[in-house]
Amino acid sequence: MARLALGEALTNLVWARATSLADVRASVNWMYAAKMKGEGAAMWDAAISLRDAMIDLGVACDGGKDSLSMAAAAGGETVMAPGNLVVSAYVGCPDITQVVTPDLKLGADGVLVHVDLAEGRRRMGGSALAQAYDQLGNDCPDVTSAALKGMWEATQSLLAAGHLSAGHDISDGGIATTLLEMAFAGNCGISADLPLPAHAADQPHGALGSLFAEELGLVLEVASANAQAVLDTYKAHGIPASVIGKVSAGRAVELTVAGAPAVSGDVAALRDSWEETSFVLERMQSSEETVSQEQAGLKDAKAPKWVLPFTPAFTPADKLAASDKGLAAPMLDTLASAAVAAASAAQHCGPDPLLRGGLNGDRGASDGGSSTLQQQLAALAQLGGFLAPGGVPGRANGRP
Repeated sequence: MARLALGEALTNLVWARATSLADVRASVNWMYAAKMKGEGAAMWDAAISLRDAMIDLGVACDGGKDSLSMAAAAGGETVMAPGNLVVSAYVGCPDITQVVTPDLKLGADGVLVHVDLAEGRRRMGGSALAQAYDQLGNDCPDVTSAALKGMWEATQSLLAAGHLSAGHDISDGGIATTLLEMAFAGNCGISADLPLPAHAADQPHGALGSLFAEELGLVLEVASANAQAVLDTYKAHGIPASVIGKVSAGRAVELTVAGAPAVSGDVAALRDSWEETSFVLERMQSSEETVSQEQAGLKDAKAPKWVLPFTPAFTPADKLAASDKGLAAPMLDTLASAAVAAASAAQHCGPDPLLRGGLNGDRGASDGGSSTLQQQLAALAQLGGFLAPGGVPGRANGRP
């Protein structure tokens, strides 16, 4: 579980160009009924596994929290939540334009590539499908540090080269869910053929293993002209990757396993089934008319087109260096991250940012101490504008 938690964090993070794998930091949340028999030992095992994987990858944990009372007595019995580990990772992003999203974009020129981090295994233990049938299974997915490192390095190099147009990690629901979610997001059709499980221990699962095993991996959309270069890059890093299908300009979805039909239908109809539970809940709290309009609108949804009415340019250096610039104040009463980001944006545009305490008249002061109402009003008169980066007045980062 610990290796998978770390692996899923990295397969979510890899879609943005990062400074390096060694710069990745993680917050870890441990949720165990630690006082129950065997749970403390299980938590210890998870901690050792996570430590070893992080050392192998060169990433670090710099914080987190624990919830170690995940059991309660009720009705004469003790109800215990299963142990769980959540890893949230972050890293520096040197270029915010080098980011890949899951929505398919290339139409008929799109090729679907499966990046397999499981060495061909298709284990069903703990999967959403197994739980739907009230089962747990025996063998659960796993991943090696070498596979995660190779995946990271190869994907990051392809991001830098501009060879990826869309991508999505494989997790809950398996590769079938991943493919459908990409088609739903792009509002387009796909056709894909998956092989049957090759490993002897997984063969009894048949097509269900191919579709719904939650082994870690990626699905990519690449242009046909770049497909071979993408495959070669993963191969050079020791990671199996193969073409499993293509994107279409139409709306038909066709998933097969070893040529046998598995999932088919119109993308809008399949998405309606996928989101039906959400719409049932929404109808309980909204009007039938508005929910029906929203549901119907998704059938022909298109991505918004963003158009700037001007050509962006850097603020002239002489304006940034001027001593008589106006002031702008972030509308937060704390040095929250949002206020700092807003202040940085203001500084790069021209006005001097006035942070908390700066209302005593000192530009850029971070802690002005106490000031009289008259002093604050005098400082307000100097402001050229306010910035509203978010948050709730009277709270820090939206927290009480």
